[in-house]
Amino acid sequence: MAQSEEIFEINDFTVVSELERFVVCIEAVIHEWQLSGKRQKKTFAKGALQRSKWSNRTEPVTFGGVKLKMTHWFIDEPEVEAKEGPETLSHVPALMLDLLDVTGDFSPNSIASFFGLSEYIVVCTANPTEDLITGDDMRSLFLSGITMAVSAAECDVPVLLQYGDPEHLTFAGVCQNRNTRTNFSTVALRNGQPRHTNLAGLLDLFKEKI
Repeated sequence: MAQSEEIFEINDFTVVSELERFVVCIEAVIHEWQLSGKRQKKTFAKGALQRSKWSNRTEPVTFGGVKLKMTHWFIDEPEVEAKEGPETLSHVPALMLDLLDVTGDFSPNSIASFFGLSEYIVVCTANPTEDLITGDDMRSLFLSGITMAVSAAECDVPVLLQYGDPEHLTFAGVCQNRNTRTNFSTVALRNGQPRHTNLAGLLDLFKEKI
């Protein structure tokens, strides 16, 4: 009588996926740039966003063979002493103060104009002609990795993924701290809405918002 042989199955849970490598890489750059944890909002002279004096630093990252670059943009101007008010805003995240600051409107910097940000990180393809980030599934996968990295690092500097045709300036991103998560997104319309092409339509749109 033949004896049954015992089968031993070993599951190797140490294999690292491409998504995990991407998350670790993004998180490592955030820590290297010392952008993790809570930060105080920097105070600049009035009109700093309009003057468009920006500096940046870039690190290469990859995801599944797609070469990307991660760029940290920030205003390159000396800070000024914040005016003291009746209430302190030290408990308010720096991002919220950026979003509430009306002096950031109409900046020549496209992202600063879109969202009113004085500091942000952009993740985009390093080869716009070859490695375009297209399709909802691909965009969601990249954004999922960014969200996990930002959450793990507690980075309250917005991280934006640029996808699609670079000329369309389409972004999706996230900002995460211990209490809140803020999502960012833009859309690109092939054709403008008819009501946006004339003064009467713009006035009607304005009246709907008040």
